[in-house]
Amino acid sequence: MSVTLYFNYPVFLIYSDAFEVFYKTFLNYSALIITQFILGKKASFLYALLFKMNLYIVSLVIIICDLVLMLFVARLLSVTTKHVFPFTLLQREAVNREDKLKKSKLVARILKIGKLSPLIITAIPFSGGVWSGMLLSRILKLADKDAYWQVAIGSVIGCYIFLLAAMGLINLF
Repeated sequence: MSVTLYFNYPVFLIYSDAFEVFYKTFLNYSALIITQFILGKKASFLYALLFKMNLYIVSLVIIICDLVLMLFVARLLSVTTKHVFPFTLLQREAVNREDKLKKSKLVARILKIGKLSPLIITAIPFSGGVWSGMLLSRILKLADKDAYWQVAIGSVIGCYIFLLAAMGLINLF
């Protein structure tokens, strides 16, 4: 293990192998979080498989990201921000997604199930996610507390399904 001390700065900077491992891990998980917020679970688990990350920790990070996204979407749907330009664009996107959801055949089938629809559409892989679950709960006019619980549980179930699929892929190869 090599240790190099730099005394040119007011704070001592220690460079070692442990720091390098920490830095690479930090970069990997930062990229994972960005991938999760932009592309969702599917791409995040693929990213984790490609970089041979610990899938249990990845699952926990993805669940936390989904919960943060759920709160953001709920706030976005509940508050009218007419004067802030980026929020008006996001609200238009939410309304467009809501219209698409109303026309979807899968959503029509799931709506027959009733109040558990947000949980189901959030949990089913490749069918929806947090955005879809929150918009569906808005269409069903569920109470916020019920919507949060259902989308959160659906997100955990969906993440667990992806975890099992990823573990199966690892065992295949």
